[in-house]
Amino acid sequence: MSWPALSENVKVIDLSQYQNWANSQPDRIPGRIDFEELAVENPDVMVVIIRACATSYIDADWEYNWKEAGNAGWKRAAYVNNDPTWKVNGPQGEMWLRALDNKEHLLIVYDCESSFGRSPQQITADIREGLEFLRTNWPEAQVVITYTADWFWKNNIVHGWEEDEKVWAAQYPYMIQREDGSWRVVYSFEEMDPFLPIHNSFTPKVVTGFKKENMIGWQFTSSGVIAPIAQANQKPRTDLNYFLKEFVDEVWDGVIVVPPADPVPLKLTFPKGTIDVTIEET
Repeated sequence: MSWPALSENVKVIDLSQYQNWANSQPDRIPGRIDFEELAVENPDVMVVIIRACATSYIDADWEYNWKEAGNAGWKRAAYVNNDPTWKVNGPQGEMWLRALDNKEHLLIVYDCESSFGRSPQQITADIREGLEFLRTNWPEAQVVITYTADWFWKNNIVHGWEEDEKVWAAQYPYMIQREDGSWRVVYSFEEMDPFLPIHNSFTPKVVTGFKKENMIGWQFTSSGVIAPIAQANQKPRTDLNYFLKEFVDEVWDGVIVVPPADPVPLKLTFPKGTIDVTIEET
């Protein structure tokens, strides 16, 4: 599908314990994200989506990331991973309740990209059960959307029910040509921004089963270099995303953007020097 101009997008990053450079070390605290510095270094990134639960465990940095992102003034959302081998109305749902309760949620994202050898029928039933569980237990969340990629969704889902669901899609096109002629994904928003708007039917690709107008987010790389999380070619890398501005306004500001009608011609005539008018177009 085509993707709109930069002015119609909001820059979003999603984070987990894997953005902690000390994640595999005995003392993980030194590698935690400084969210105030993150805001200073990336003033054009407006939203951070934080992992609460992996498929079978609560993210090690979840509580810290959620609290510190809030303290630094970020717009926050939470995400949980689907595991079709765990019952949602059982251990998995109980884990979500432990992690997500006692927090205000405007947006909860359901990360669906795991099959674990289950059939499409089993995976589909589990995902739909998970969506219902999230919406029932956190009705204050204005929207629950599905994060996935077409390569997974196309072959692992029984389709026909997802048309009205919103989707945040992952697709990492090779946009940058190296000096040797080979191509790579982008490493920053600054590299990707000049390509917007995109006018084709395949970048990003609409996830099978979803309507293109319900694709509200695009994760265009998992190799982002974001200070202070990573510098130059250092790890860890960060997922970079565009979300449609009208969706972000709807979730966080209660504003639904209505496409403008054709301009109405209007002419006002006043005696010279009798008025002082300021017009603001929003």
